[in-house]
Amino acid sequence: MTITSLPNERDRILGDIGAYFILMQRFDAARDALMVLDATAATQIVKIHARVNMVVLAARAGDRGLFNDSRARLEGEMLAPETHVNYLIESARGLRLFGEPNTATDLLQEARVLAVQHGFNRSIFEVEEMLSVSEVEVETMNGGIRHNSEAAVGVEQELRKMALAVS
Repeated sequence: MTITSLPNERDRILGDIGAYFILMQRFDAARDALMVLDATAATQIVKIHARVNMVVLAARAGDRGLFNDSRARLEGEMLAPETHVNYLIESARGLRLFGEPNTATDLLQEARVLAVQHGFNRSIFEVEEMLSVSEVEVETMNGGIRHNSEAAVGVEQELRKMALAVS
């Protein structure tokens, strides 16, 4: 898949593809895209974003092993404020799903403080919504739209080949 020869542009495209597949609930394809991005990214910040998105993927896919591994890979990393808020929110989403609501609430409180401090209004609203949701409703919050287009299937096949090449 050689859409561009510029490493930064390639990384941006691959990151967007991974995020899009998460929203589409095509979790295997998203994992492949993020794995390739983490292995081949031109900069450390792109690798960190790929790892944070792997936490997002794991939380939304309900994959506890991937969730724990992805969070462990981010330990000790300095995250930009917006990335840190997103990481905290998605970590809380996964922790709630995996039966750790108290730890999740602590992370959401931390995310709210950081989001308020930096004026990340969208994140503030997301945190408030998550804090207002009962544990019974948590499983329905992962959301997403699953599409089966020929283009998506073709991209998934190419990502699988790339992921196998870097693993």
